[in-house]
Amino acid sequence: HIQSLFESRGLDFPETNKKQALLPKGAEVIPNQFGTAPGFRFSPDVGLTLFVLPGVPSEFNSMLQASVLPALKTLFKRDAVRQSVSLHTYGMPESEIARRIDGVPLPDDMSLSILPEGHRISLYLQSDDEDALYDIEYRYRELIGKDYIFSDGTVDSLAEYVHVHCSANQATLAVAESCSGGYLSGILTGTSGCSAWYKGGIIAYANDIKSEILAVDEATLESDGAVSLSVAIQMARKAKKLFSTTYGIATTGIAGPGGGSAEKPVGTVYIAVADEESVACVKAQLRGSRHHIQKQTAYCALDFLRRVVEGLPRNTYWYKEGEQSSAIVD
Repeated sequence: HIQSLFESRGLDFPETNKKQALLPKGAEVIPNQFGTAPGFRFSPDVGLTLFVLPGVPSEFNSMLQASVLPALKTLFKRDAVRQSVSLHTYGMPESEIARRIDGVPLPDDMSLSILPEGHRISLYLQSDDEDALYDIEYRYRELIGKDYIFSDGTVDSLAEYVHVHCSANQATLAVAESCSGGYLSGILTGTSGCSAWYKGGIIAYANDIKSEILAVDEATLESDGAVSLSVAIQMARKAKKLFSTTYGIATTGIAGPGGGSAEKPVGTVYIAVADEESVACVKAQLRGSRHHIQKQTAYCALDFLRRVVEGLPRNTYWYKEGEQSSAIVD
């Protein structure tokens, strides 16, 4: 199998890769979709099963989901099915989530895990008592707040949330990005089926591109600066108009490490969402490296769109410290 992978790419089969085909006697191969090194399942003794996987994260995670977890479910069957619920959140720190739910006592058989998972923080509850489980879930929802919970596990990411919303409502979307530099478009186009609702985007980094392509008023750029509520609003409106979409999203900010000032420090970001009736804009003060701020901006934009379409509060982002503000422009 490994040799055929090299041959299919027109490459010689190196001697160093041949050892990847060596497995313990009796081992069962776990296929690797993204690399050459296979994993294997091995039972050297009664009641003992070992799963051995390559350490490359993309390969490990793919093999874990496709082969290892299904096998573990078969190995550890329970007479009673243990019930579980999931809550995926965005915009609130793990410490604040823990503080809000700290006073809720859990039954002895119920377990809780709070896990940072990429851009989201997820809560997982498990119990044999379904009624008790859903009672705790209801109380957690009340304490954390609907504006921070974007999924009960039916979707796994904010991009998937946007996909489901746009697909269900025959809505379309376009973006105009400055500080996020295409990161937002990359997240959206990484979603299977996005061609049905994502029409395109413009990375308008320089001011002359903002004015020439997005029709941002030059006087506004001069008076308010490119990183401002007024510029974000104009960018979102023009993106929506250019692509004839239901929504237009715009990002503008200072990703750093240079370019900040006392008035607009590094991490100052404005995000605007234009729909059929109005434009909503939020200011967030983000922290971290340049890449981290760009990434946060993109996910904050997706969450802000969620807040707009659901009619949720728009000034409750937890990107401290700094002024938190929002505006709705008719």
